[in-house]
Amino acid sequence: MLKKTLPGTRADERTSFTVYTSHANLRRVMLSWENKAGGKLEGVHVSDLHSVDFGNERQAALAACLERTLGKPEIQETDHAKREVSYGFRRNREGDVWIYKGSLHLSRPAPNLWGAVTDALTSCP
Repeated sequence: MLKKTLPGTRADERTSFTVYTSHANLRRVMLSWENKAGGKLEGVHVSDLHSVDFGNERQAALAACLERTLGKPEIQETDHAKREVSYGFRRNREGDVWIYKGSLHLSRPAPNLWGAVTDALTSCP
């Protein structure tokens, strides 16, 4: 079904698919579902096709972009010496959004959270 809706989708496993986008910076979207009948979307993992590291500046710019829609993020220091952090937007029943060193991850996203994130990312450079 997903392959018909989004041509070019690659099935990584029975419950995990990768979709490539035309967004300037976020080119690969991996979608995963619960492995059970009627399983719900479990996670969305967005990353750059060419790099495993967004870099601190780009990571902060993504957080600022999402902050306009999702509110102020929680900032967790991941490596003090390297000044690395992760940005988290906790949305309770809607799911969570995290921006890690090299990816953006939505955990158990409700449709309205998924929509808010994609709208925000579409308006970001």
